[in-house]
Amino acid sequence: MSEERDLLRQSVAGLLDKHAQPEAVRRAMASPLGYDESLWAMLCEIGAAALVVPEDFGGAGGELADAAVVMEELGRTLAPTP
Repeated sequence: MSEERDLLRQSVAGLLDKHAQPEAVRRAMASPLGYDESLWAMLCEIGAAALVVPEDFGGAGGELADAAVVMEELGRTLAPTP
C-alpha cells in the first residue's frame, strides 16, 4: 500500500473511531435520513466523497483502491453514509 493511501486509511479510521461509535451508528440509522449528516460532512471535508472523481471535475483523481480503503473503514464501523 502506498504511503498516501495508508495516510488516507489512517485519516478515515481516526474520524470514524471518534464519530462512529456503535451508539452513534444506531442513532444515525434510526434518523430520518438513515445516516449522520455531520459525519458525512466531515468525510466530504477530507475528500472521501470525491476520491475517484477526475481532477478536471473537482475531485481527487484517485484510484478505485483509494475508494476501497474508505469503504473498508466504513464497513469496519458499519457507518451508514449516502
